[in-house]
Amino acid sequence: MFVSAPPTWKQRAARFFSFLIGTHRRPPAKADPYPVFLTDLLQRHGHSDIVQDARGVGCDGSPNRLNLRLVTIDAGGGGFIAQVAATLQFPTGPTLADVATGFGGSAEQAHELAVNNYLLSTFHVFQQAAFPRGETRQRVLDCHGRPLIQGDLICIGDEPPRPDEALSQQLGDLLRSYDYPKGPQIIKLVHSPKETILTVGSTEVKELNEAIRALLWPGHERLFVAKQLLLLQDS
Repeated sequence: MFVSAPPTWKQRAARFFSFLIGTHRRPPAKADPYPVFLTDLLQRHGHSDIVQDARGVGCDGSPNRLNLRLVTIDAGGGGFIAQVAATLQFPTGPTLADVATGFGGSAEQAHELAVNNYLLSTFHVFQQAAFPRGETRQRVLDCHGRPLIQGDLICIGDEPPRPDEALSQQLGDLLRSYDYPKGPQIIKLVHSPKETILTVGSTEVKELNEAIRALLWPGHERLFVAKQLLLLQDS
């Protein structure tokens, strides 16, 4: 699937979240809005029995937990850069993590875009992996007998292109052909007309870069950045 602009309700949620968090580099200890924000997201996606504990936010009687925190909001390059870090914790095994970034003319705008980035590229993938009983819409591919959750393809820029469904399917077919390490894996693709970066966990994988760049990217002559997050589960 692909997304070129955040839906209205997600913009409203991000603005509400930015209002709560303010422009601090780190969320105030006495008023951490992240658990409340994640609880609201899970409820909106059909989950119940929401719990908040020391490990994070969970639901549906699952031992898995989601977490979200502000990493930083910094001024630079004529604007602001905000980063939020998301984690998915299982009772056993590794903790999966992703960082969503936003750029803006103000601290609030940068944070809003970072949260929208999380909502569009990370949350639905983590949600489907952790709590599959909820309302999900991500494509699940077969990757050598292991389920591979393919998140939305997001394009960001002044005039972001609108990739069609065929491009997302081609990317899915290409990425599921790779022989990944054992255990749950976060696969992250960041593509622009100048550079392609594919990482598995914290390791950059260059074997597929040429094939990724060979795909027909709409609007490739304009400056844009495309991002897609995938999560490979055990069989």
